[in-house]
Amino acid sequence: MIKKHSLVILVIAIVFGHTLIQGAVINSYESPEDKERLQFLLERLRKRNPFPAGSAVSDINLIVEGIIWDKENPIAVINGKFVSVGDFVEGNEIVEIQKTRVLIKKPGWKKPIAVNVATE
Repeated sequence: MIKKHSLVILVIAIVFGHTLIQGAVINSYESPEDKERLQFLLERLRKRNPFPAGSAVSDINLIVEGIIWDKENPIAVINGKFVSVGDFVEGNEIVEIQKTRVLIKKPGWKKPIAVNVATE
């Protein structure tokens, strides 16, 4: 059985181009079936960039490049920076991080605006 943390490590290794770590994750499993499944996933993930080119919201010029979803502590990649709820990016507060979008509040605004994850 493939463990969730192995998939997370595999994705991070792909994003940062660490081929040795990719191989180590696959080789850490004894079962040939698990190794085959991980190799298949590795090849699929290499073809799809989990952080595609961004889409900007014209009023605030922020690009949500990706989201690392965790119910307790989600992290977003905005304009190349890793941010959490309560952080500020270019003067805009990160109010909430959801699975596919980030709620951002600009100073003086009454309501936050949703910025979806970029999709080429």
